[in-house]
Amino acid sequence: MRMVMLGGKARVGKTTVANLVAEFSYHNGFKPVFVPFAYGIKKKAEEMGLSKEEDSKKYREFCQQMGARQRMDNPDYWIKIWKDKVTSVIKDEAVDIENGKKYWERVIIVDDCRYMNEIAAGRDFDAVQIFVSHDKRIINEQEAPWRVHESEMLA
Repeated sequence: MRMVMLGGKARVGKTTVANLVAEFSYHNGFKPVFVPFAYGIKKKAEEMGLSKEEDSKKYREFCQQMGARQRMDNPDYWIKIWKDKVTSVIKDEAVDIENGKKYWERVIIVDDCRYMNEIAAGRDFDAVQIFVSHDKRIINEQEAPWRVHESEMLA
């Protein structure tokens, strides 16, 4: 298993870079798997019937509030859920190896690293960690109120 983590502010191009990594991985015989740190938060939003495509503002507010609320009680709450999912991917890879499947090695791609404990969690898996910056480029909604959220501060 290999892992690539991308950090930076919202809408600077992390997912674009992640998609390029996935495409490169796939064309070189690896199996790309996206496992964002927000995996658990996104599952909760989905359970609540919220969708980024249907109402991106409501979805973002829910995700930011849910994430912050759980982090207040336990800063590693979402990290544990993420690690459980990563462990599941690693187990799937091991089963494929055991069964002699071709193109078994996973490349886990994380496109939303925003907190110090997430950086540390990535290091537990020897992740390649990349910071994506907008440099002088103007990014969408640069002055939007949601940009003052703590998840934007580290980035």
